[in-house]
Amino acid sequence: MRRVLVLGAASLGLVLAQACSGDDSNSSDGGSDGAVDATQDATKQDGSSNDGAQEASPGDAGDGSCPAAWTATPTVDPTIEVPDGGGTVKEHGAATGTQDYTCVASTNDAGATTYAWTFVGPEATLVDCSQNVFAHDAGSPEWQGTDQSFVIGKKIAAFTPDGGAGSIPWLILQAQSTSGSGLVGTTTYVQRLNTDGGNAPSTTCDGNNVGTTSKAPYSADYYFYGN
Repeated sequence: MRRVLVLGAASLGLVLAQACSGDDSNSSDGGSDGAVDATQDATKQDGSSNDGAQEASPGDAGDGSCPAAWTATPTVDPTIEVPDGGGTVKEHGAATGTQDYTCVASTNDAGATTYAWTFVGPEATLVDCSQNVFAHDAGSPEWQGTDQSFVIGKKIAAFTPDGGAGSIPWLILQAQSTSGSGLVGTTTYVQRLNTDGGNAPSTTCDGNNVGTTSKAPYSADYYFYGN
């Protein structure tokens, strides 16, 4: 399987946020082991060092905007590439939230009752390189911008990178409906990359917990393309 390297992963979001804001202070959050040096090498999907990857540097955003690396077109498996003419990256959001599943009972043809965790939808907030919220994952799949623009997408293809079975797959989606001319309102395609977590619960779904909802924490990078 082709090795995939994506520059500007969600794990790099805090680094790029420091590059945008000029804040060189060390900080950490609940999902981080601490601050990351903004000049460290990007990593490959399998976690090994990638000395040839472009480095994030505060100098890349001297005008206060996001570094060029933040909106660079990611290199992905051909199955989830944006097709020719599909546009360029207009916005990149680092998302954190949950993938929600409900324990559902159903009756098969033999009349027996079966139970299964059924995907309900995501709840996630997307931030830019400065950690400013600009959109919410509203399900369906739908992304609602804080400027009231929105895009509803349709999954075209999914891809699971080497070692990535423990997380929800990477996706490419094509816009089916849009509204507004804001940050996401002119979207043509969306990629969901660098996913971490979000799989259905490993706990049993049965008659004892039917109807209950489980929220699986996840993070991902979303790239919005437009012409």
